[in-house]
Amino acid sequence: MELCCDLEVDVNGEETFIVDKKIICSFSRRLSKLFGKSTGATRNLKVIFNDLPGGAKGFELMARFCYNSGTIEITPSNISLLHCVAHFMEMNKSVSGTLSLIEQTEKSLEEISYWTWAELLVALKAMPRSTSGRNFFRYTSEMLAFPCRKAGIGG
Repeated sequence: MELCCDLEVDVNGEETFIVDKKIICSFSRRLSKLFGKSTGATRNLKVIFNDLPGGAKGFELMARFCYNSGTIEITPSNISLLHCVAHFMEMNKSVSGTLSLIEQTEKSLEEISYWTWAELLVALKAMPRSTSGRNFFRYTSEMLAFPCRKAGIGG
């Protein structure tokens, strides 16, 4: 399979990635809307993200998901970052029968009640610092609700 790296992505001024626009756009609605009407002959495209959650690490994880045909190992140490990046990049498109990145992270979050307290703390510590206040509250509430109920804390 021949790869055509035709998109340059500058992430928060930290790092620049050269990726295949077709692969990345097939999973990201945000980029698909941005480049959806560009022709195949367009070369040297560049996009700059100044506020990507998790910066270069977040984009790298997202790119791994895309280049691995919509699969990635979701762990307590990367779920926060993957979830935030998936929402930022609007990765709610299912491709070739695989769940979208948003669906996969939400499915993993549904299983949070089986996590240990240590895994929960790892996930909370790994949350990108750029998570907005409202999203931070919603996300931490979701993450803490299941184990608290399991421990008999709260209603």
